[in-house]
Amino acid sequence: MLHHRPRLRRQLRYALAFAVLLATVTTRPAAADDIVAVYTAFWAGLPAADIRLKLSDGGPGYHDEIEIATQGLPHLFTRFRATASAEGRRAADRPPEPSHYLAVYDLRKRHDRRVSMQFVSRSGGTIAERGPDDTSRKPPLAEAFRKNAVDPLSALERIRAALRAPERDGSFKIPVYDGARRFDIVGRVLPKTNPADGIIRAELTLRPIAGFKGETSEDGDPDDAPRKVELTVTEFLILKSLAHRPGHVKNRDQLMDAAYGEHIYVDDRTIDSHIKRLRKKFKAVDNEFGQIETLYGVGYRYRDH
Repeated sequence: MLHHRPRLRRQLRYALAFAVLLATVTTRPAAADDIVAVYTAFWAGLPAADIRLKLSDGGPGYHDEIEIATQGLPHLFTRFRATASAEGRRAADRPPEPSHYLAVYDLRKRHDRRVSMQFVSRSGGTIAERGPDDTSRKPPLAEAFRKNAVDPLSALERIRAALRAPERDGSFKIPVYDGARRFDIVGRVLPKTNPADGIIRAELTLRPIAGFKGETSEDGDPDDAPRKVELTVTEFLILKSLAHRPGHVKNRDQLMDAAYGEHIYVDDRTIDSHIKRLRKKFKAVDNEFGQIETLYGVGYRYRDH
């Protein structure tokens, strides 16, 4: 099953949320008060993205950063690359509070897109407002959803604080606003299986609140919501063969070998039928989908734009 996004603007936001889920990573030395984690995200068993996360680890203020670069099929589909940073302050008697957040990302046809937020005190709380360099085209959520919420990177600071001083039952909840959607990170510290190993493990769940569509929420977001695309194994193998080298023409024999192996022969029309079904499935979720191109008498190719 694939998830296709007709508007891929929120890839960074989900990547940041995904980073929250990776609570145990391998770190390497950086500056004296920094923690740097470098890891790889996988999709369908294959590397999908390189992620570098840097967290401040000392002083009353924090400046956290994340860099994400897709690879493999996700890179061929999206050309997605992004960086984000968050600033704020820590205090001994209250959770970390954000002040600024900036995410900059590139997609196949969109470059230097920005999600910028400033956190201001108003109405008895802290409100996330768009910064002057924000390029978002949709209006922000109502103020009630942006009140007392943190950005996705500052959510990591909140998680770290919750793990250092957990509640009696080990549970916590962090309200997050990513510039377009509001969700909660609901966490629970798990019992230690081996007290001597010094590792804290937590179970984290992302609970949608507003700005989502369809299966996750009734608030609606027709442009940005991910859509499931159910593919058979054969359809997936054909798509993978085409997308592996965008712009390169594959004839029907090559697609047969990719989908069925070299020792099974199927009629040319079988490949044509698979291509037709692939287009139909993607068009069902994105009417503008036209990446699979027919070159009559030659074969098919995946568009390189």
